[in-house]
Amino acid sequence: MAFLVDSSASVGPSDFQKLETFLKGAISRLDVGADKVHVGLMQYGSYPSITFPLGMYSNRGDALKAVEKMNYMGGSSDAAGAIQYMTDKLFGASSGARSNVPRIAIVLTDGNSNNDASTTSAADKARQQNIGMIAVGAGSNLQTYQLNHIADSPDKVITVSDVNNIDSIIDQVLQKACQST
Repeated sequence: MAFLVDSSASVGPSDFQKLETFLKGAISRLDVGADKVHVGLMQYGSYPSITFPLGMYSNRGDALKAVEKMNYMGGSSDAAGAIQYMTDKLFGASSGARSNVPRIAIVLTDGNSNNDASTTSAADKARQQNIGMIAVGAGSNLQTYQLNHIADSPDKVITVSDVNNIDSIIDQVLQKACQST
């Protein structure tokens, strides 16, 4: 399971901290282990950055500590580049992706990518590589159509209009992820 987190200027540093809290809540509910759930984390602004690859941590505690080391990036919102990078790099065998288990990406965003057509194309290519895509939108200015283009289907889009309430949807997001397997 990979988390792709929007760290662009449209999210802002205070809302980014709330996304970090969401990540810690979600990862704390997963059974992380060498032969269990592998967790990877990426973030993006103007460019993508892997915080930690799928195979790096074999226990929940280490993954949670790594989440705390994320830094807000700022910049534009290149969701297309981030999804493409995630498909090519984070879900690559060299990053710990296993070919015999489902590949699931949870994209946390405010739904304001700087290029909707490219974002749709990148998400379609991820699906062609058998990566299940769940879009989580947080904020009052959500572009729902962009979230629908990222997610596998409209039922894989989960939104919350106030980022302060994002923790309220953790269980719903993880339930959608389990349905993707």
